[in-house]
Amino acid sequence: MTALAQRLNLHPHVFWTLCLILLALAVGSALRLAGALWTPREDAKIKGQLASLRTWWVLTILMSAVVLGGRYCVVGLFVVVSLQALREFHGLVSTRIAAGLWPWAIVAVPIHYAIVASGALGPFWTFIPVWVLGVLLVRLVVGAQTRQFLETTGTVFLGLMLLVFLLSHAALVTTLPLVPETRAAGPLGLFVYLVLLTECNDIAQALWGRRWGRHPIMTTVSPHKTWEGFLLGAATTVCLSLLLGSYLTPLADAPLHVGQRQLQVPYLPAAISGVLIAIGGFFGDVTISAIKREVGVKDSGSLLPGQGGILDRIDSLTYTGPLFFYFVYIFCG
Repeated sequence: MTALAQRLNLHPHVFWTLCLILLALAVGSALRLAGALWTPREDAKIKGQLASLRTWWVLTILMSAVVLGGRYCVVGLFVVVSLQALREFHGLVSTRIAAGLWPWAIVAVPIHYAIVASGALGPFWTFIPVWVLGVLLVRLVVGAQTRQFLETTGTVFLGLMLLVFLLSHAALVTTLPLVPETRAAGPLGLFVYLVLLTECNDIAQALWGRRWGRHPIMTTVSPHKTWEGFLLGAATTVCLSLLLGSYLTPLADAPLHVGQRQLQVPYLPAAISGVLIAIGGFFGDVTISAIKREVGVKDSGSLLPGQGGILDRIDSLTYTGPLFFYFVYIFCG
């Protein structure tokens, strides 16, 4: 198997992690199917669970294939994801946007991801927050579109920042030059680590919340979120981050750079990463929930059977991606 990983030009640790993810999904699928057969439930609920299971298989196989393809395949996938997320976002907020501005936002997406693929951080940090915003404003002013000026600009810019700029940090992780390289699985290892922890955090917070949740955190925005689910989910994510920290990343050995000082505490960067991903995943989820709640919908779309739309799947990554990227970039050298 290691020889196969080498022929695929993939670090063995990344390859084995993908194999373990597929194995875990197979075991979970078997348990879910057994539960559906032996536990009397409503047909609609069983169908929804089986649809969600099929979606997980599709997403996992797709993500594995993209990782096998390397950095440019990861960036290409995120181009598609951002475009679909913007499409769903537009469907939710279209009544708040004046005509003529949205195509300009769509054109910005492939340009932004071309910058991501190049790894040029200066243009990355300024393209959407500075230049695209300026173009959007000029487009409205030149077109004399004063109707819904503030709402249109703010809504479109929110979509671009949240679903393109913030989300793209997850792909930008694959461009990081890692120091030290020892015990690291390369930039793709960081990417798999981020995505795996983000998704596991979502699942853990939901499962613990359903089992032990008693005290809601935000009853208005997301009434099903509880302190018990959040804290137990965060603990699960930190444990997983410590387990994988030395296997996929250099975070088990890397010193923390704080000003002119270096703190060499084994596994501390991995633990902090787990905490950041747990917190970021929570706020990414409730941010998209707030948008959906304002427009009065439960799911952002129906592209993913049993799970809703793309927005419902990538919501946590809009926060975990930037938090993880800047933590590694700034504090881990």
